[in-house]
Amino acid sequence: GGYIFRESLQEEANKRGQYINIINLKSKQTHKASRITAFLNTVQAGNFHIVKDCPGYFDFMEQYTDYPGLDHEDALDAVAYSCDPTIMENVVPVVAAMDDYEYFDPQQ
Repeated sequence: GGYIFRESLQEEANKRGQYINIINLKSKQTHKASRITAFLNTVQAGNFHIVKDCPGYFDFMEQYTDYPGLDHEDALDAVAYSCDPTIMENVVPVVAAMDDYEYFDPQQ
């Protein structure tokens, strides 16, 4: 499972003299559909904003609009992972001038 993969990845990186930062996620949502559903609840509550000119915006919007009738929901899943509190605390950049952007609003 995930633990064995994680340990193997870390071991291989060490052999190659590479450092990888593996972090433990706080979310226990391991099932993709559950993770995406939890994320969509966040979006629908108005607690998620996406800059319209960011890379991947159109892929995200297409998947958001068509979910759950999709063959692939990789953009939704990636964004759902990025909303894990550990990722948000350690990785997600903070944009200083938020007023300079247009935002996706699921209520519109």
